[in-house]
Amino acid sequence: MGHEISAKVIEVGPAVKEVKPGDYVVVEVTGTCMDKDRFPNSPRRNEPKCDACLIGQYNACKFLALTGLGFQHGGLAEYMVTPERKLIKYDETIIPPDVAAIIQPIAVSWHATQVGHVEPGHSVLITGGGPIGLTTMFALKGHRAGKIVVSEPAANRRKLAASFGAEVFDPTGKSLEECIVELKKMSPKGVGFDRAFDCSGLPVTLRTGVGSLSVRGVFTNVAIWAKNHVEAKPMDITLSEKYVTGSICFVKSDFEQCVRAFEKGPKTFD
Repeated sequence: MGHEISAKVIEVGPAVKEVKPGDYVVVEVTGTCMDKDRFPNSPRRNEPKCDACLIGQYNACKFLALTGLGFQHGGLAEYMVTPERKLIKYDETIIPPDVAAIIQPIAVSWHATQVGHVEPGHSVLITGGGPIGLTTMFALKGHRAGKIVVSEPAANRRKLAASFGAEVFDPTGKSLEECIVELKKMSPKGVGFDRAFDCSGLPVTLRTGVGSLSVRGVFTNVAIWAKNHVEAKPMDITLSEKYVTGSICFVKSDFEQCVRAFEKGPKTFD
């Protein structure tokens, strides 16, 4: 809580150029090596930037933190101070401020769809129909993906995913092998999905996602895992030339693209 932030600008400093009091903004909430200058008493202030920040991939910062989650006061505070570079303006006459707050979790999924190289028409499997699974659905629709299937054991989550246009699959009581066989049959050509996203963080969902891919399919891990391990057979990946990658957080451009997609897309926010 507190890192999904939509706000109205109340006051700006003398060096601020792009926003003004009265603007509505969402906040890119990462805390990284790029932010050390904001905290003069930080024990890491004089340390060199980490490897990720040195090459500009600050979302993968070794010391990554989030506003509202140990980095600085977040969106549940009445006021907060943040640099101009963290702000993305939006049109409040198009996007209601309460809706704008969910741009942050959608940006997580938007970034993942870019990491996973989703192209228009791609068939996609999502394992896990919770909040990030649903925002991944929205991000995929924003990238004009084709058929989307959500695998989720909870009936209420399957119902919600179906209401947004996904086909749903219940893995309850089925073995890993049975799930993979049935899911592949649900893919457009019956040979597996072009892309798969794991939004659960369980060994079985990772293996289901990878196993349900077509030849040269791409699996992207979006979930945050505990320190557990997954058994894997590398030749299962090699023989089908599959790709396995991960996605962490977002960068500012993900927020900007999400805002533009909201402003240009359907205007129903019920």
